[in-house]
Amino acid sequence: MKQRLLVVCPECKRSLSLTIKEIEHTEVKEGTLTCRGCSHKYPITNFIPRFVEDDGYTDSFSYEWQSHKQAQLDSVAGMNESAITFWHKTGFVDADLKGKLILDAGCGAGRFMEIARDYGGHVVGVDMSYSVDVAFKNMGLCVGILILCRHT
Repeated sequence: MKQRLLVVCPECKRSLSLTIKEIEHTEVKEGTLTCRGCSHKYPITNFIPRFVEDDGYTDSFSYEWQSHKQAQLDSVAGMNESAITFWHKTGFVDADLKGKLILDAGCGAGRFMEIARDYGGHVVGVDMSYSVDVAFKNMGLCVGILILCRHT
């Protein structure tokens, strides 16, 4: 987890304090986020803050991305289908990404994170499923924080 991207408590929207248990390559690998308002605690496990105890109704996506970890990654598949989809759906051009902070909401296994990263974006991926673990393995520390969102 990148310390510069601390978030707020999903329960009460107050700030979170960080307790670090383990750092690797300047990133928080293990630790806890504690709400300064309501005292909720959220573990950081394998670089990823966890805001839910399980992935509930999104567990089928978790299973899908655990089973097909790199199926949609252009770099692995030797195709450019994800890139074509990314550019078409976003309307971005290369220059729109370089040096920018980019949010991939619903990042899945990281197919669009890969495109944004490769064009110089600082990518933050968010997902409601445990696919964030797959995305992190696919993208590594360079993509920044991945947050498992709280169900609403």
